[in-house]
Amino acid sequence: MARADWDTESAPTLRTNLYLDEAEIVSTHEGRVVSRTKPDGNCRRPTATVICDPEGVTLLRGALLPKPVVQPPSVALLPAVSPPTAKVVTSVSALQVAQPAIATGKTTAMSLRATRAEDYLSAGIPKYNFVVDPFFIKGAIGMMAGSPGSIKTWDALDLALAVGSGADWLGVFPTKQGPVLCLDQENSRSVVMRRLSQLREVRGFPPSGSNVHLLTRDDLGSTDLDFTQEADFAALRAIVDEVKPVLIIIDSLREFHSAEENSSTFMLPVMRGLKALAEESDAAILIIHHLRKDAGDIGDAIRGSGHFRATVESILGVVPDPGHQGRVTVMSVKNRYVEKVDPFQIQLVDEPGGGVKLEYLGVGVAGKLIDQAKQAVLGLLQQAGDTERSAIIQHVMSQVQCSYRTAAEAISRLARETLIQKRGNTNPAIYGVV
Repeated sequence: MARADWDTESAPTLRTNLYLDEAEIVSTHEGRVVSRTKPDGNCRRPTATVICDPEGVTLLRGALLPKPVVQPPSVALLPAVSPPTAKVVTSVSALQVAQPAIATGKTTAMSLRATRAEDYLSAGIPKYNFVVDPFFIKGAIGMMAGSPGSIKTWDALDLALAVGSGADWLGVFPTKQGPVLCLDQENSRSVVMRRLSQLREVRGFPPSGSNVHLLTRDDLGSTDLDFTQEADFAALRAIVDEVKPVLIIIDSLREFHSAEENSSTFMLPVMRGLKALAEESDAAILIIHHLRKDAGDIGDAIRGSGHFRATVESILGVVPDPGHQGRVTVMSVKNRYVEKVDPFQIQLVDEPGGGVKLEYLGVGVAGKLIDQAKQAVLGLLQQAGDTERSAIIQHVMSQVQCSYRTAAEAISRLARETLIQKRGNTNPAIYGVV
């Protein structure tokens, strides 16, 4: 068995040991196992740890070694990464220092300039450009995270059809119409197409009007699209340049990278790459992600590094209702644009003829509060005339002392009752009295 130890006098609390044999790689940090890698089909790119970053994880990558012939141990320093006080008392010859993907070295000094706050404020505070109001905006990353059986893919495809056709998502949440790019390495092309067909049939979207573009695992053949590889990321940028989507859906993130998901060191370049893509393309990126099965609070249940939650602008948590098949509760776990939206429920309903629809069941607010909010909406529009949706919501929240979601629900109900109507397909949405 080969063994490599890391120790430094300047940071004595950081110590990581790496043990290798034919069975597995075990990485420990101060006596605690932080990662294991077995040489079987479950690991596409075996990784292991020997040099400790601030979180005690992942700085070496390599293949498993056979048990070495017993020899006097050699001493070697790992170049570039090791600080002057670092010592490797036993070398592991076949391992290489792993650099985070998509990273490039800086060769010139940066030129920095600070801007006064007054200069920013004098230019005016820009409004959020929502693709799906109030959840996902252009140029930023959002996340939909759910446990198994939470119909995440159904939700994402229904959202794609709504944005592609300019319809309100679930009949409630306004969207900005535009092309949608769906990347799916979890499901086959036939599964995705069947679900899209079932949803479109019920929604009544025309085949030429959905404007949804697909890239499934069948389209990629035997090669995965891996966001840790610069060549793959360049290929993704080329597709985005061609389609020019307002929304990019990635289902699911785990299928699109080979990095250690629990390490912020290795996930940082992946998330930075996606953030840069969102900003360059001015598209909203929606990541479909998973929740840990054994977690309690949904905010803490998001699988992988905490860097996920820190990077994204908004998170929708989707949890199955154990008492109803096909029913989920959607919770706004994080939203940097508005106050958290009240939880609401969605039901997956099989329709006659083979169609499927997602039915919005509401937020469960008291009827009296909704009625008050509806009266406040009508009063404002009758007095002020056509008004932006955001201004209506702020007025109702102030007058009725209700949540954002209650005010938005009041607008949706009045529109369905044809007492008010949306004026064209503007963004932001404008409503007026019928």
